Amino acid sequence: MGPIVLVATEDADFSLFLTHILVAGGFQAISIAVRIEELEARISSSKALIIDSTDIERALELCRRARMRQRTSAIPMMAFIRAQNERHYLKFLKAGVDECILRPLSPELILSGVRGIIARRDQRAPARHAKNQSEHSGALLIDGSTRILEGAHGRTCLSPTEFRILQRMLASPGQVLSRRDLVEAAWPPGRFVDDKTVDVHVSKLRKAIYTVTGKKLIQTVRSNGFIANFSEQ
Repeated sequence: MGPIVLVATEDADFSLFLTHILVAGGFQAISIAVRIEELEARISSSKALIIDSTDIERALELCRRARMRQRTSAIPMMAFIRAQNERHYLKFLKAGVDECILRPLSPELILSGVRGIIARRDQRAPARHAKNQSEHSGALLIDGSTRILEGAHGRTCLSPTEFRILQRMLASPGQVLSRRDLVEAAWPPGRFVDDKTVDVHVSKLRKAIYTVTGKKLIQTVRSNGFIANFSEQ
């Protein structure tokens, strides 16, 4: 049996459409209601979650709560957004979605997107078996297996994209990184990502770091990109 993908939608016709495409692509598809309780009930056997944003606010709430809860914080999430709701694209990224796709969409795009978010999660799996799961970087304690940051003021969980951006910044302390550098590190090859999307993810990462450490460790370098110094105590 193929990997299970959960489909959260209130649109029965679209659910059938997605199920057909996913099954043809080698997945199992299970439809659930757009509720965190439904997701938690199915999370243990699932590889990814697709959210169809028929009701924007309900869909956004599901994304936010999924990222906040320990059981569901690491599940790869993809959101489908209708063309008339394109203005909400950034809201879904801020809510923790790994990838947003505008409808209408092709079966090939659906399958490549699902495979991509699952593959990126699976690439992180070896970190769970590493000798040292956690590392210190200045005021931060970083757990690579759970994407959890800890500091003097608490802890928080990063989204997969934010964590990849953090890893790229950790690899180049004190160096200016362009938005293109971050796109190459945090998104699949060939994926178009505009500057505003990069800025949203960096802003979320900066806020997360400040929340747990009380320090502003990422600075914007006007017209160039970003610079981070995690060695500050």
